Amino acid sequence: MVLPNSMKKVVPAGAEQLVSYDYTDIANGTGIQTFYPTRVSINGTNYYSLSPSVIYSDVIYTQSSLITQSGVEVYNKMLDLDFDIPINLPKTIKGSVLINVPFALENTNTNTESRGFINAILRKWDGTTETTLASSSGSVLVNPLVGTAPVYYDTVSAIRLDVNSTNIKAGETIRLTLEGWASVTAGKTSYIDIAHDPKNRTVAAIFEDQGVTQSAAYIPFKLNV
Repeated sequence: MVLPNSMKKVVPAGAEQLVSYDYTDIANGTGIQTFYPTRVSINGTNYYSLSPSVIYSDVIYTQSSLITQSGVEVYNKMLDLDFDIPINLPKTIKGSVLINVPFALENTNTNTESRGFINAILRKWDGTTETTLASSSGSVLVNPLVGTAPVYYDTVSAIRLDVNSTNIKAGETIRLTLEGWASVTAGKTSYIDIAHDPKNRTVAAIFEDQGVTQSAAYIPFKLNV
């Protein structure tokens, strides 16, 4: 519905440049905004998104298909999740993007060792083409050989992405891709799970070691000063 002229808000010149940051790095001339990976549903269709607000995710975590690689040194990409947020005003990303990602390994057999890590990729997307700004992988988590199954083991990955000064146009999308890579003992099976609940709800067994299910991306934007 189009508002009549009498109801339209008059916006002072330059007001579109007013942006709220979670904190600022004056030395580097950047303002940091926090975005929370989450999953939402629109008319029954699921979407992964980046939320500036601490909301409840539609699901707390996403589980991979069954890992059946032939040996712990053979890693395969088991999860590939794109978390998006459209940008309404031009912005410039500049500096180090810090990312926290809780993830877990679930061994489903006895005497099984599984390994996994998170690979993070920051991109901008114009609706047709993805442009990679930076990518980096976190440390490897090892779920060691133990007797009784199932065995759950979780951690929180801390990843840094160094981004050269990059303009994001109005109408473009910032996309954070989180990949779950994993391996397992030959002849055994496991799962890798990525948590993405801004509200940080607890999950018994799977994410109880660290007690964290909130993922977060801290993105530095150039200040207009």
